[in-house]
Amino acid sequence: MDVDLSKVIIDSAVAEVSKLFGMEPLDAISEGTLLIASEPGAATKVLEILRKKGIPAVDIGAFTKKGRPCWDRGRVFRPADRDPFWIAFSRALSGEIH
Repeated sequence: MDVDLSKVIIDSAVAEVSKLFGMEPLDAISEGTLLIASEPGAATKVLEILRKKGIPAVDIGAFTKKGRPCWDRGRVFRPADRDPFWIAFSRALSGEIH
C-alpha cells in the first residue's frame, strides 16, 4: 500500500484525549474506524455515498505491487511496537494522569 496517513480524519475529541495522554492517535486502538478497499475507479463514488450519509470519509491511498512494503508519504510505514492506549489507561488508573 502507498498511503498518506496525514489525511486520516481524527475526531477533535480523540485528538484532545490523545494529547492529554501523550499518545499518537493513529498508534492507538481504533474502535469506530473503518478502512474500505475498492476498485481504483470506484473510490470517488464510494466517498460520495458515505459523505451523503454524513459519514466523514477520505481517500488515503492505494494498493501497490505485491511484495512491496507499506509506504506512508514515501517512507516505509513502521507501526507502533505496542498500543499506547493500554499504557495511558494504566497511568490514568494509577492516578498518574488526572
